[in-house]
Amino acid sequence: DADLSIISEVEDPYFEPTINNLGQCFRKLRRFSDAIYCFEVALALVNNAGTRAALAFSKHLAGYVDDAIADYHEALAMKPDDAFSAEMLNKALEDLLSSGQAMPPAPGAGSTGLDDDEGFEIGGDMTMSSRGDQSSVMMNESDSSFIDASGGMGEDL
Repeated sequence: DADLSIISEVEDPYFEPTINNLGQCFRKLRRFSDAIYCFEVALALVNNAGTRAALAFSKHLAGYVDDAIADYHEALAMKPDDAFSAEMLNKALEDLLSSGQAMPPAPGAGSTGLDDDEGFEIGGDMTMSSRGDQSSVMMNESDSSFIDASGGMGEDL
C-alpha cells in the first residue's frame, strides 16, 4: 500500500483536483480505502458534489452502504439534478434492503442492533434497469466507469 500521509498535509485548494484524480485512480484499481482517503482529503480542501458522489461510490463499492447512502444524500443536497447520485442512491437503498439489514432508525428512535462494521459484498455487476425517463446504469467491471442507456460513456466517477 502507498504511503498517503503526505497528502494530508496539503492545505492549498489548488491541489484538490490532483488529489481527487488520485482517488479516482485508486478506485479504478479497486483500492477503495485509499480512494476513500483521497476523496476525504479533497473534500476538506473543496467541498463539491462530484467529489462527494465519488466518495459515496467508493464507499458503496467497498461495502459501506450506510455511509454511502449518507454521502449520496449530501451530494444530492449540493446538486439535486445529479442523475448518477440519484440512481446510485436508489441502488444503495436496494442493496441495503436486499442484504436483510433493516433501515437505520430515525434519529432518537433507538438502535438497530447492527454492528457499524458489518458489511456485505456488492457484486461486480451494478446494472440498473431504466425507470421512466431515467437512463440505466451498467458498471464496467474492469474500470468501474459506467455506460448510460444510449451506449455512451457516462461521467466516470
